[in-house]
Amino acid sequence: MTHFQKLSIAIILGAVFGLAAFLPIVTEAHTYLSEQPETCINCHIMRPFYISQQRSSHRTVSCPECHIPHENMAKYFANKSRDGMWDAYVYTTFQDEYAIKLHESSKKTIRDNCLRCHERVMSEISLFDKSERFCGECHREVVHSKQRGAGSFTYSHYPKFKSFTDKLTKKR
Repeated sequence: MTHFQKLSIAIILGAVFGLAAFLPIVTEAHTYLSEQPETCINCHIMRPFYISQQRSSHRTVSCPECHIPHENMAKYFANKSRDGMWDAYVYTTFQDEYAIKLHESSKKTIRDNCLRCHERVMSEISLFDKSERFCGECHREVVHSKQRGAGSFTYSHYPKFKSFTDKLTKKR
């Protein structure tokens, strides 16, 4: 192998490993390991959902309690990883919509989690049909108020967390 080829390989490997080390810092990847609702507002598109959740009767419930399946730990972490990677892909490729809509599989997960938490209450309601009906059909705005787009909701009351870029640009 020539000196030029060795140098080229070293530069490419250095760039790859450098990016692999720097990317988690820039994206604040460690914050996504948390189950706190504040984690979700790392992405600006989620701020209205965070605000409405914090103003709802479910303000003490974390996002994964509703949005991630709880049958077993493997499925929980697989879904959390898959959803996180999908969200990151959609967000970084500018494919995000201002009005986020649930997929059918997400509706089933949320319904199952509603029933898991509210099992006792639901067993006492005779009008509840045992079908696969989505709870959100009737209780759509219990946790998240209707979102009409980014410009239709005030962002004045969400907590501001220090980001990596804030730390870099901080005046001393």
